[in-house]
Amino acid sequence: MNTENDALLGTDERPRGFREVLRRNVRWQLPPVLLIGAIIAWIDRSNLGVAAPFLQDDLGISPSTMGVILGSYAFVLIFMHPFAAWLVDKLGDPRLLFFGSAIAWFVFTSATALARGAVSLFTLRFLLAVGEAPQASCALKATSQWFPRRERALAIGTYEVGSEFGGAIAVPLVTALIAGLGWRGSFVVTGLMGLVFAFFWLSFYRTPRKHAKVTVGELQHIEDGGGHVTDTAAQRAVRWLDLFRYRTVWGLIIVMFCRTSTIFFFITWYPTYLVDERGFSLLELGLYGAIPGLVAIAGDLLGGWFSDYLVRRGTSPTLARKAPIMAGLLAGTVIAPAALVSSPAAALVLLSVASAGVAFCTGALYSLPLEVAPTPGNAVSLSGLMRAGGLVGGAVVPILIGFVYEAAGSFVLPLVLVGGILAVVVVVLLVVVGRAEPLPLKGAVALSRPQ
Repeated sequence: MNTENDALLGTDERPRGFREVLRRNVRWQLPPVLLIGAIIAWIDRSNLGVAAPFLQDDLGISPSTMGVILGSYAFVLIFMHPFAAWLVDKLGDPRLLFFGSAIAWFVFTSATALARGAVSLFTLRFLLAVGEAPQASCALKATSQWFPRRERALAIGTYEVGSEFGGAIAVPLVTALIAGLGWRGSFVVTGLMGLVFAFFWLSFYRTPRKHAKVTVGELQHIEDGGGHVTDTAAQRAVRWLDLFRYRTVWGLIIVMFCRTSTIFFFITWYPTYLVDERGFSLLELGLYGAIPGLVAIAGDLLGGWFSDYLVRRGTSPTLARKAPIMAGLLAGTVIAPAALVSSPAAALVLLSVASAGVAFCTGALYSLPLEVAPTPGNAVSLSGLMRAGGLVGGAVVPILIGFVYEAAGSFVLPLVLVGGILAVVVVVLLVVVGRAEPLPLKGAVALSRPQ
């Protein structure tokens, strides 16, 4: 009889040794690779926010203009995420698209070293966003192909750690590079990471049916558990535009809006907040600035494990996915009182709790499009719409923070605003988002009832 661990490993015979586990369970080699890609992508996304306090004077850029530049990245992704997700679903195999995406990271991150002012910096961030758009969709597509339902949240949570770890390591890494090479040299070094990853991914990834080392037992384990091993026209029966007719889709978009607003504060204005509002030096920024991102790693992994654990224990998929999301984002609201405490250490603790809370919901949240999509071939497209809608918050909030901070001379109102946005997610999750099950295949769905 199989134990629960045997089921997770997809084999009836217990393997001996770590290498044997990986040999018989090829799918678990994928999350670490996706993790590396996510780390590099998020370092490239975060490096400008870290470098901003040091390049603004050099390039003559005001806080409000820098807010526009930082927010422009998210504006581009609003339009590019749905297209990239649709393209991934259309192609079926994410191998070549992910390769091209990583090449773009290298080119446009490295070229940022050549920026001479606001216009050139804006243009390069615009192009970087275009190049990075496929990363999340390719990772989710690969996960949907390689993992059964009850392992998805942990797999997703594992590689989504890259968003926290990449953002966290960007602070000490980029500050160290700035100290040694200047801010221009820091972009060259971080850009080269994308080039290395691109060719590694090209040699590594194959779909389950094309992978030379996948066993029959593992393939059956994936298929029997709901893995999207095949990708046919019938599985793309719903046009991606028709997804807007489902109330649950709109609810997920709003949830993503709330969550992404907080994430983009940490990506964009968090280093400036520590330096300008809390008086951190460059050394202190490098030593302590990474703490919220590092504790978020634990939240990410724990949240993904907990959601899958609930599924394996027989909890309804709806509760197993919604409970971690609600708990995590409620914890994130403590970002508001972080603005009101007088102690920099207390503020850093509260910001760390908020960061870990937002991360706790990651695996469950990104599992939902795989649960509720009308067909398997629409799952990544749905996630693209979620990310695009969520990035409206990522685009608007950094700009709003820049203008409010410039006018008020303080980060108190911006942080209270971000905390209030997170509080909205509780009502939306309960009232607007429906059950974690495939949405009905209909030409039109009434928005008046939670589908």
